[in-house]
Amino acid sequence: MGDLWKEKDGIFDVLPGSSISYTVTEAIELSSLENRTISFNFNNTTISVNHDSNSDLICRDFFRAISGYIDGKIGPYPATVLSEIEKEEDAHIEAENERKRQEDKQFTTQKWMPEVRLLKVN
Repeated sequence: MGDLWKEKDGIFDVLPGSSISYTVTEAIELSSLENRTISFNFNNTTISVNHDSNSDLICRDFFRAISGYIDGKIGPYPATVLSEIEKEEDAHIEAENERKRQEDKQFTTQKWMPEVRLLKVN
């Protein structure tokens, strides 16, 4: 095994520094070899795959999960096409995430900008 490390209670841990795409591919291959569903935790998200899972859709939903668009477990068969409601919800959450990023950026800039005072010279 490469990225998948040890299995505990039916869920694999993933080695630090692993890539989601390589880990998904490895899990799909392992599922094919062992003829069972493989589940693993990646960045606090539980992902399940089978031998015929679509790695692109699994990765898409993983990125949706870490962006806060969806909760819960991912896979083994995500929807091929997102519904209009899902797209609208994703857009709403992304707008809120962007607002928070801008607030954080403004706070960080204000916090670390040195105060500049001009002295009057006679």
